Amino acid sequence: MRLPLPRGDIPARKHDQARRNEDEDVDAENERRRFGRKRLVALEEEKILGPDAEELLQATMTRDIRRLSDGQVVYTAVCNDTGGMIDDGTVFRIAATNFRFVGGSEYDGVWLREQADRLGLSVWIKESTDELHNVAVQGPKSRELLAPLIWTAPTQTP
Repeated sequence: MRLPLPRGDIPARKHDQARRNEDEDVDAENERRRFGRKRLVALEEEKILGPDAEELLQATMTRDIRRLSDGQVVYTAVCNDTGGMIDDGTVFRIAATNFRFVGGSEYDGVWLREQADRLGLSVWIKESTDELHNVAVQGPKSRELLAPLIWTAPTQTP
């Protein structure tokens, strides 16, 4: 049984924080039992477009970007020339010269632009975080919830 939060003399901010904490607890329990949803606002998105987009990503990511088919996405690390980790994220291949990178740092786009300039590549990198929102739906019942909305090839169904 959930008891109502006290209102009385509690300042509004403390009440709001207590409510958020209670909501997060309920969300976590729902996720463990059925499914949960989260808006992933901490992620940064970059569009990488142009004739050399694939070459830039091939030079800066640890995955073989050339093997991606249109519509495919992979998780990858972003590394410098000596293998030092810059960030990690996902690369979406939308078309032959159209990619989207989603990572955790605001610096990713700046760094990718620097690498494109250094390598003399013809590529356009546009910050696009506000254009598409990331929502995670996860938990043991998440596939069941999404089944009416998203088609999955039978060969990819567990």
